[in-house]
Amino acid sequence: MKQLTGAALVAALLAGGVAPAGSTTIRMSGGGFHRHTMSAVPAATGWAPTATKAMLPVGAPDLGAVPAAMPMRIVVGLTANKAAAETELRHIYTPGDAQYHQFLTPAQYTAAFGPSAAAVNAVTSYLTSLGFSNVQSTPNHLLVRADGNAALVSSAFNTSIHGFNQNGSAFYMNIAPAMVPQSLSGAVTGVLGLQNVPMQLALRSPSPQNRARLHRMALERIAAQRAELARTGSIRGSRVHTMAMTPGNQPCTGLQWIPLFGPPPVGVPIPQPPAGPCAGRPYTTSDLRVTYDDQASPTAANTNVAVFTEGNLDGLVRDLRYNEASNGLRQVPVNLVPVDFQSQDTYGMGEWTMDTQTSTGIAGDVKSLTLYNGGSLDDNDLSMMLNRWVTDDYAQVANASFGECEYQAYLDAAMAIDDFVLQEGALQGQTLFASSGDSGSSCGFNVITNGMGPIGPVQVVYPAASPYVMGAGGTSLFSLYNGQYFGEVSWYSGGGGVSLFEAPEWWTYGVVPTQCVPVYCSIGGPGLPVALTSGDGRTVPDVAMDADVNVSPAIYYLGGSVTENAGTSLASPISMGTYSRLQSRHNNQLGFAGPALYGNYVASGGAFGTAAYTPGSLTSNVGGFHDISYGQNGTYSAMPGFDFNTGLGSFDINRLMIAFGS
Repeated sequence: MKQLTGAALVAALLAGGVAPAGSTTIRMSGGGFHRHTMSAVPAATGWAPTATKAMLPVGAPDLGAVPAAMPMRIVVGLTANKAAAETELRHIYTPGDAQYHQFLTPAQYTAAFGPSAAAVNAVTSYLTSLGFSNVQSTPNHLLVRADGNAALVSSAFNTSIHGFNQNGSAFYMNIAPAMVPQSLSGAVTGVLGLQNVPMQLALRSPSPQNRARLHRMALERIAAQRAELARTGSIRGSRVHTMAMTPGNQPCTGLQWIPLFGPPPVGVPIPQPPAGPCAGRPYTTSDLRVTYDDQASPTAANTNVAVFTEGNLDGLVRDLRYNEASNGLRQVPVNLVPVDFQSQDTYGMGEWTMDTQTSTGIAGDVKSLTLYNGGSLDDNDLSMMLNRWVTDDYAQVANASFGECEYQAYLDAAMAIDDFVLQEGALQGQTLFASSGDSGSSCGFNVITNGMGPIGPVQVVYPAASPYVMGAGGTSLFSLYNGQYFGEVSWYSGGGGVSLFEAPEWWTYGVVPTQCVPVYCSIGGPGLPVALTSGDGRTVPDVAMDADVNVSPAIYYLGGSVTENAGTSLASPISMGTYSRLQSRHNNQLGFAGPALYGNYVASGGAFGTAAYTPGSLTSNVGGFHDISYGQNGTYSAMPGFDFNTGLGSFDINRLMIAFGS
C-alpha cells in the first residue's frame, strides 16, 4: 500500500469527549488498541452528541486552533432506518422468499428507509441560517454537504479544530466531539470533514532487486502478445506462450519459497514439487484470465462497472486503450462522473490505471466503465462518491482500491454514515469490492508499512470491513510455463482479520468461525481479545486474488509505458471484474455478492477449517473457489477452508460459472 501523502499522518487516534453510555471505543497503548466502555459524559446544555468523536493524535505537536477563515467542506450524515432495511435485505436475498431478488430502486429505498424530508429540511435550514454556502442534500436524503470555514464549523457543531504536524506532514482534526442542537438529535448520525487524514492506496511497486527482471519479462510478454495478435487475430494468454527462461529471468523452482510463508497448518500435508518450475513472473490481463481458468467463459459484456478515482485523470483512457490493444480487447465505453470538489492531484494515477485496466481486462469486456472521481480520498469526499454510485444505480459492480484503519472510520463516523449508503447499494443489487490492505494483519501507522508485512496494531481496514462490501485480500500466484494455474499462497502483506466494530452478517453464518482456533490465530497482547467469536466482529477478507508485487505483479500501462505493480489494489479490481462476468451471465440478477458467494461456498461443502485436499497441490477446489491453505499475514495463518487471510479463497472463473449454472 502506498500512502497518498507520503509519510503517515497519525501515530494513533484516541476517542474522547462525549459518547453514548456503554459505547465501544478504542485507546492506543503500547502499539495496540484497547476496547473499553466509556461512561456517559453529559452533553453541553442544548446540545446532543453524534457518532463523530474527538480525534487526538499521539506524538504530534498541537499547533493550536486552525485559522478561523480556513475553508472547510463538510458532509452531515443523516440517520436511516437501518434495522428495517436489514429485514428487507434478508427477504431480498433468501431463496424462496416472495421478495427474492426483487431489488429496490433508489426512490423505493428513500421512501421506505431513508431519512424524512422534514429531517433533511431541518439540517439544511440549520446550516443555511448559520451562513454555510452550497448547502445541498443528496436524492436519498442520507447526506447534506456544505461549504464554510473553521469558525462556522466549530460553532455549528460545538467543537474545536486544531492543527498538528507529524513527520513533516500537516493536518487538522477535531479535538472535541461533534454535537448538534437538541432539535436535530436523532436526525444526524455524524459530521465528516472535521479532519483531513486521507485514505491509503493499496498499491505496491516491485522491490529494487526484482524491478529490472520483472520489467524485462513484462516487455517480453507484451511483445509476444502483439505477435500473437498479428498472427492469429486473438489472444489466449500464456497458454500459447513459453516464457524465455534466461538466467536473468529464472523464477523460483520447486518449493523453495515455502519458508517465506511460514510452516503449513498442523496436519496439512506439504504438497509435492510441481512437474515444471513455478513461474515467478508478471501477468498481463490476458494471462490472468488464463491462469484463473476462464476457458472462454462468457465475458461481462452485459454489466456496467465502476471504479472510484481521485484527482486529475488525464491520460487514463489513453492508457486503457493501449492495454485493450495489447490484449485484443474491445474498447469499452468510459463515463467520467465528477463528484463535488475536484483537484489536479495526479499522485494516484498508477492506482487508477491499474484498476481500470485489470478489472475490465479480466472481465474480457464490460458494457460500460464509469469513473466516480472525487477531489480527495478524505472521508467526506469518499462518502459523496459512494453515495453518487448508489443513487445513480447504474453500475452493478464497483471497485475501491483504498482504505483506512477502521478505528479512524469509526471515530469520525464515516463507518456509520457509509454503512447506510452501502446497505442501500446491497438492497439495490449493487456490489462494491474493496482492498483489504497491504500491512498484513496490522494497520500500519506512523511509518509507511504497506506491502512490508505486519507492522502496527492488529486491525482491519475500512471500507473493506463494512458488511455491505466484499473485501479482497491478497495471494502470491504461481503458474506453470504454459500459464496453467499451479496454486496460490496467502500473501504475507495481505490485509485480514476481525473487525473491532463491524458485526458479521447472516449470510456468513455457517462459514465464519464461532471462535478463533488458537493454532491458526494467536491474538495475544495487552487489551486484545483472546477469543474472537462470530458475534464479536466481521471477518475480512471475503475473497483473495493475486497481489504479490515481487512474485506475480500485473502488467499494465501508465503514461503510455509498460509498468508492473500489485498489492490488494490488484486483488480488488480483478475480483470485481471476475464477479462482473458472473453477474453478466445471470443478467445482473445475482445482486450483492455476499449472499451469492457465501451461499455457493456452503452449498459446495465449504466451512471454516475444513476442505478436501488435492494431493500435490497448493490449493483445493470448493465450488467456484481455490481454497488456499498456506501462508501467514502476521497474526493469522491460512488454513483449509475459510480463513482470516484469504476468506473463501480465490476465484476459478470456469468452476465459478459451472457452480452457479446458466
